[in-house]
Amino acid sequence: MQKFKIKIQDDSDTEPREIAIMLDSKNISILNNYLEYSEHLFASEFLKVANDTSLKFGWNKDEGYTTTYTLPPNEMIEAFLHRLRPFVLKKEDTHFMKVYGIISKNINDQSIRAILKDTRQYWEGEKIQQLFKISDNDGILNSHDSLMKFLNAYEYHRDKEKAKRFASIQEMFGGKDGLKSFYLFMLTDIAQAIGKLAGIVEVILKKRDKY
Repeated sequence: MQKFKIKIQDDSDTEPREIAIMLDSKNISILNNYLEYSEHLFASEFLKVANDTSLKFGWNKDEGYTTTYTLPPNEMIEAFLHRLRPFVLKKEDTHFMKVYGIISKNINDQSIRAILKDTRQYWEGEKIQQLFKISDNDGILNSHDSLMKFLNAYEYHRDKEKAKRFASIQEMFGGKDGLKSFYLFMLTDIAQAIGKLAGIVEVILKKRDKY
């Protein structure tokens, strides 16, 4: 086991307080790998143009219900999704929630826990749901669970059973690519969660001085 010490100071503190964290060699290796993969992820061209991805719903008396969307090139999307795999595939040691668990189990500090809670809200889709919710008979579409089902249906595993759900609703998004733009929009929050957690890991491993 190795001891790591970090200093924390928030608005209620008159001076920094020190927290000791004990980590075994396996978890240290996982955290270092998480940082390496996150650096690779944030070098993706997709994240540089992610704000150009859009999906708009409209209605007019001539055309009725309309949907318009924009997508970055497929090559960018595919490269980004490949780099995302270590964080979203449950078999991976660097899955976001596994790394989240390593940190949350070893740090019992209210300030850190508040940051972790906020970070997880990005991961779960709760931040987007505060703005809007879209649902079908199977649940909330802009949720982490639905996002992963979409990725497994069309991008990672080509799961035909999971694809059935989305085949029945994709027309309301202007087709499969419109639905894809909807979930790519959600992936920017997933990336934000990964980055926020990486910031905490960097502080623990002394890669940076403060969060």
